[in-house]
Amino acid sequence: MWIGEDPLSGTPRARLEREVGGAFVPVTRRSGREVTDLDFLVVWTPQPLRRVGAEPLTNYWTIEWQALDVFGAPGATMPTPGEGLDVLADRAGLPLGRYRFHVEGTGYTLDSAPFEVVAGTLGVGARSEGGDVVVDASFEPREGWRLLRMEGNVNRRLPAEAGPFTVVLEHGAGAPETFTAPLAAPGNARVTPASSEPITRVVVRDRFGNEGSATLP
Repeated sequence: MWIGEDPLSGTPRARLEREVGGAFVPVTRRSGREVTDLDFLVVWTPQPLRRVGAEPLTNYWTIEWQALDVFGAPGATMPTPGEGLDVLADRAGLPLGRYRFHVEGTGYTLDSAPFEVVAGTLGVGARSEGGDVVVDASFEPREGWRLLRMEGNVNRRLPAEAGPFTVVLEHGAGAPETFTAPLAAPGNARVTPASSEPITRVVVRDRFGNEGSATLP
């Protein structure tokens, strides 16, 4: 949030920047276009809300951004070079690191304080089934307002679809077992433990490093 110009004199423009090699550079798509206004909610709130006579307004501007990767993001950000974030399952693949907003207003520029994007937490369920361990992983986007899926609500449980999953089975004794598990269904994967030791914890990590854990009932 910042105090800026009256909309009658101009509208500030905002872009997203990410720290690379100690310097902040604009976040761009594969086309070279910068990630700007249309990826944010930009809100103007005057104080007072209604102008009275010649009384000057204090103009508050606010940027809100849901930290998701944009469509057409560069392939270099992907685990497999050359791929692009063009499908909904990859919205949770925003590169981690430090970001900031850069604002160009009417006669001024400013930068926000840097903020860090960290890996998200997966909600994980695990159960034993026929000698296998079946896991379900999901996100809980409580205040989603971007397109996250084509069907159902976007601010309720969303299956994690960035597979394959890395599934780690931790045992009371002995080394943990690590599997690369393809998705059998959105958010769902199955692994077959080789050890007969009791499983104390199941850790699930998606292709982008988002992680969660559960215990077997």
